[in-house]
Amino acid sequence: NKMVALQCIAVVGQKNQPLFMASSQSNPPTADVESAIFTALDIAQDKSTVGKSTSSEALDCYIGPLNYLDSGRCFGFVTNTKIKFIVISDEYAPREQEMREVFSRIHNSYVLAACNPFYSIEQPITSRRFAGAMNSLLQ
Repeated sequence: NKMVALQCIAVVGQKNQPLFMASSQSNPPTADVESAIFTALDIAQDKSTVGKSTSSEALDCYIGPLNYLDSGRCFGFVTNTKIKFIVISDEYAPREQEMREVFSRIHNSYVLAACNPFYSIEQPITSRRFAGAMNSLLQ
């Protein structure tokens, strides 16, 4: 039941501040990886339909592929509360259903972390359970 191979997972707040970042290669992620994440954020903002219309498309938080890198491709997801999930996949063209499953798992883990009464929304995520879930996706 191996999912798509991921290099990096980033959770970014409403004001584009990093809330969580993990990499399969190095922690913290390299400057190149961080740069790719922030480039992908600009594209994600342009492509996101969250809050723009009432069509069923607007209810779909999955944005899809954002940009190519030398070593893979960035994909994005924007929640209804404008929290952004960016992942870097080792594959240039993973199956869409696999990417949707990855984002579903990230989103579910984020919701659990955000529901913790000790977590302040828009603050860095320090939950060990969340980090463990993200690290299991990176392996």
